[in-house]
This record gives sequence, structure tokens and C-alpha cells, in this order.
Amino acid sequence: MQWIFLSIAKGFYSSFTKRHNPNHLKSKASLFLFSLIALSHAVAQPRGVTKLCRQINDLVDQQNQTSPLADYVELAPYKLKAEDLGSGEELEDRFFFNASKDSARASLVIDHLNSQIDVLLERLLRIPGVFNHDLDSLLSNLSVSHSANRKLWSVGYFANGGGTYRSYDSQMLYVHSKDSIQRNFDYEFGPDGYYRIEQLEHDGETAYLLFSWVRGCSYCFAESVELILPSEDDFKPLFRYDISSRFWNNKIEFDTADSVLHINYGFDDLNEGCMCDRESEYPYGVSDENEEYSEHTCYFWYKYDGHNFRLIASEMKIGRLEE
Repeated sequence: MQWIFLSIAKGFYSSFTKRHNPNHLKSKASLFLFSLIALSHAVAQPRGVTKLCRQINDLVDQQNQTSPLADYVELAPYKLKAEDLGSGEELEDRFFFNASKDSARASLVIDHLNSQIDVLLERLLRIPGVFNHDLDSLLSNLSVSHSANRKLWSVGYFANGGGTYRSYDSQMLYVHSKDSIQRNFDYEFGPDGYYRIEQLEHDGETAYLLFSWVRGCSYCFAESVELILPSEDDFKPLFRYDISSRFWNNKIEFDTADSVLHINYGFDDLNEGCMCDRESEYPYGVSDENEEYSEHTCYFWYKYDGHNFRLIASEMKIGRLEE
């Protein structure tokens, strides 16, 4: 499509300038040529973005369908050869490849697919203006979230590493401008990315509220919320709350209407029980040896006051956290 635009533009420019000698007509022809060239790039770029996203989705789909616990998987369906995954002595190692070298350890295949995903993601996210596209829909097999102003982004995919830790390969990006995307920060973002990013007004600036959730083991669940503020090409923390629990149905919710965080979780050996807020003066005394406290649920409410979150209420109830 792009070469068609360029051919038309060049042909028009040549015939127009031969028939009209005045300089002002040449200027108009030049302007028209540049406009067509710009249009050709505008048409080509979305198609390039869409194609890359489709390739990434396909790779992630292949990776997700590969069981990391399998001993060997056939390489033909992946259009791979043993030489794509190893070299030298590795190719003769029966732990990694079968005798005919048409099958390989599943973990090798997954690692290779992940590296391909990383390469294509890197290429995609360096396209100027890519964050103006609907990446939420285009990268349908990935986890993509962003702030309303489309400046702060979390992009990641399930790593499929095996085991019960459901880790994600994620990266954070901050869009300063179309041609200036920041990827490296001193601030330590969560390694598994964020499923939701809200933005809040903070003393005339924009702060970001980030939500994360990850399964660390069969009965280990971690959830967090953090408020950060851009500061000198980085971010500084304003507020953070973390939950570690044996229960999957803990909740950190944010009501945008009244700017209130609702937090609740059940007491178990992975947390300290209803310790309320660090600012609070009345932590509940909870003992691992006291079964009376083993079915307590903790509730907290924090309100955003335009500067930070403040504890406005807390409660402890007998009984497990309701689903």
C-alpha cells in the first residue's frame, strides 16, 4: 500500500512541474508530494502495529498451550529445529533432546517462545506513537493496563514457568512524549506488573494508583496497592498497602466516586492479622496459638484527601472472609 502512494505522488510531482514552471506552483507540488508521503506512512504504521500484535498474540497462545511439566514436546508444530534451541554438547544431552532431535524439553521451547515474545514486544513498543493505538484490544493475549492519560503503562504476559508461582514477565513504561518513552526507573515496580492503574490529582500534579495481584504458591496470594508520583524522571512512593494471605478472595477495591480504598482480608500465618494502619494506635493482639483468632476478617477504609490516603475506619469481624 505504501509503495502505491509513493508512486502516485512521484508521478504527479513530475508531470505537474513539467507543465507548470512558476516557482510557486513547484512549491505547491512539493507540498502535495510531502502530504502524500506522510499519508503513506500513516497508512503503513497501523498495519505494522496490527501485524506485530498478531504475531505476539500467536506466540503467547502457543506458549500458553505448552505444558511446562511435559518431558518432551514435538518441535514441528512450533516450526522449530533442535538447533534453534541449543548447540554443541546440549544437542547430545538426552535431558534436553530426544535421540532423533525432533522433540525437546518443554521448558526449552517455552523459554525460546518467551524470548521471541520479548523481541517482538521490544520492536512494537519502540514504534513512535504506538501508545496511541488500542493496545488493550490488539494485545488480547497479554496483560495490558494504563492510566487514563495514557502515560503510565504496564505490559506483560504469563511466563508459564511451571510450578505454582503464576509469574508474569512485565515491564513498566512512561510516555513523556511520542518520541520519548522511559523504561528504566530507580523506583521498584512490582515484577509481575499491574492489572489496574488509576490517576489522581495530587496538589496540582498527577499521581498514579497501581493495583497488583499474584499467586505465589498453591495457597499463597499477594495483593497490593501503591500510590506514586512522578519526580525528576522517576517516581516517588506516597502510599502502599500489601496483603499476603492463604485466601484468594482478599480484596483491595477503589471507589472512584468517593476516592475510598476498601481493604479486607482473613487472618492467617502469612499476615499479622488486623494490625490496622501503621498510623493506628490500636492493633489487635492476634496470637497464632489462639484458635479464637483464626477466623477473623480485617476491614479497613482509606480515603484520598487530595494529597494521600488516610485511614478513616477499621473493623475486625469473627468469621472467614465472604466470597
